[in-house]
Parts: sequence; structure tokens; C-alpha cells
Amino acid sequence: MGCHNKSCVQSAVGMGRSPQGSAWWCLSPRVRKELLLLGIGMSRSYELYAGPFFSLNLPSFIQIVRTAYSFYAVLRQKSG
Repeated sequence: MGCHNKSCVQSAVGMGRSPQGSAWWCLSPRVRKELLLLGIGMSRSYELYAGPFFSLNLPSFIQIVRTAYSFYAVLRQKSG
């Protein structure tokens, strides 16, 4: 899934409704329980924090990953 804008985050927020939209009544009690736990976990919003300073959002996370990979590529080129 390649996404670099807020549309992916906004579409991921609604994913918590998907398990309830399935035909859960046709499933075994064990699978129903697992589906319920999955739905509860998906309905919560999660937020990453970078220390006590700021909340880590998608654009800043992508920039950190790109920078880290750039450093890795430079170090690998120097050692190879």
C-alpha cells in the first residue's frame, strides 16, 4: 500500500467497522470472539509520540524512514 497523503489515514480510520459488516453470525463462537477483539482493536485510534516533544504523524514518519535509509545507504557504500 503506497500512500503519502492523509487519504490513507482517513480511510484506515473507518476500517474498524469492517468486522461488524461481515456475516459474523455464521461463524463459530471462537471466531466470533476473535472477530470482536479485532473490531475493538481496529476502532481505537493510535498515535505515536517521539519523546515528550511532539506527536509523530504520517509525513514526519515517512521523512524519518527516508532519512534513516539514506544514512544506511551511505554507510553501506562506504564500507563496501
